Amino acid sequence: MDNFYFSKLVQIRQDNIKVLKRHQLLLIEGPLGTSFLELPKNVFFKKNINSCQFFGLVTEKNLILTYYKLFLNKIKGVDLGFSELLLINGVGWCVSLKEPNMLVFSLGYSHVVEYTLKSCVEVILYDKQSFKVFSLDFEIVQQVVADLCNLRAFNRYKGKGIHKYGQIQKLKISSKLKA
Repeated sequence: MDNFYFSKLVQIRQDNIKVLKRHQLLLIEGPLGTSFLELPKNVFFKKNINSCQFFGLVTEKNLILTYYKLFLNKIKGVDLGFSELLLINGVGWCVSLKEPNMLVFSLGYSHVVEYTLKSCVEVILYDKQSFKVFSLDFEIVQQVVADLCNLRAFNRYKGKGIHKYGQIQKLKISSKLKA
């Protein structure tokens, strides 16, 4: 047993989350939906009545801990979901929902910018300049948020752009004002 590394036990509530294992594929079902996690050949999974654990060779410790964290994110996703609030700063800049999976941005360009969402991502518009991105998968939410923020990166001199709520944006002083 000295050659094996065991992760911490993951406690699972039996009333609303189910974990099924099929070969090297984990199926996680919860109140919000279903998620999958594919395990590599050298990471093993053991399920007890109300807990789960990952294990493998000591040389694969980092890989085991990575899949442990991915599994925790999948459980949280099917139970609560992941969301990120985005803000748009700029005069006349706005976002609207053209179709259930199409966002249309007016960002000061000579044209509108359209962004097609994946089927597993939902968007909630609060007003013309704030909206929330929601999904069961943490990685997908972070990727969509990064793509949307790159549509119009935050300008540190003017204070315009798309950014996450709560993200501290320090404005720089223009060199013209210094002189």
